[in-house]
Amino acid sequence: MKTANKIVFFDNGCKVCRTGALLAGKSGIASQAELTELQEMNEEVSCDLDKARYCNEIAVYDVVTKESRYGIKGMIWFLEDKWGKWINVFLLPPIYQILNFFYHIFSYNRKMIAPVYDKVENDCKPEFHWGYRLGYVFIVLFLVWLFTEWLFFVMIVPSFLSIFFIAFLTEKNLAKMDYLGHLTTIFVQQYFLGNAFMFVAGLCALALGVGYFFFLSIASFFVIIFYLFTFYVHDKRIRYLGLNRRLSFLFILLTFVSHAMLILFLL
Repeated sequence: MKTANKIVFFDNGCKVCRTGALLAGKSGIASQAELTELQEMNEEVSCDLDKARYCNEIAVYDVVTKESRYGIKGMIWFLEDKWGKWINVFLLPPIYQILNFFYHIFSYNRKMIAPVYDKVENDCKPEFHWGYRLGYVFIVLFLVWLFTEWLFFVMIVPSFLSIFFIAFLTEKNLAKMDYLGHLTTIFVQQYFLGNAFMFVAGLCALALGVGYFFFLSIASFFVIIFYLFTFYVHDKRIRYLGLNRRLSFLFILLTFVSHAMLILFLL
């Protein structure tokens, strides 16, 4: 392994970024000296970096040459010292464009995907980008539609569309598209939680050898937890955005109504 003079600056205001830096340190990919919180960047280094870019993408800085690179190119530049020149294969146009697109989807939406709710000193928020925000929404919707039963998809989507439409008409301009990103993350959480609950309920019914009505009782218990969890995560994000908390109650109400209407339709 070559001796490197490069420093990776990661966003301490993002839980995924924190975890990634921790894993990189634990696995030996990067030493602690090579990992620095973006919020702790000194003035000398900040003058050499492009603030508009290091808030949007991970920044890699060479302390000797004062050169900097960002995003996928920066990470490959950093890993080249560790793993050799072969890593540059990921810079070939087709591969790089795909990696760069999905990296930007995460990077520009990281505050919606895994926010840090506590106050972060010198927090660095990525710029809003219509393409990457809508890209995040459509990718999530497509994957959930692809890997789940249509029933779950139809149960959840109407309440999401309704609450976003209400927020779009009643809330501050600056938070509307942030709210859309947070709703998309809640949608993913609901998907995994709903599938986990139904799997556990099915195992309980199978292991206990009980009938249909007992299974419904277990499922009903999980539905209550599902609603409580949905309210909790939505309300926490609403307070994080500084929006009116009535949206949390409206969201639960709309979710319940969409579920009830679907059940009546299926009867």
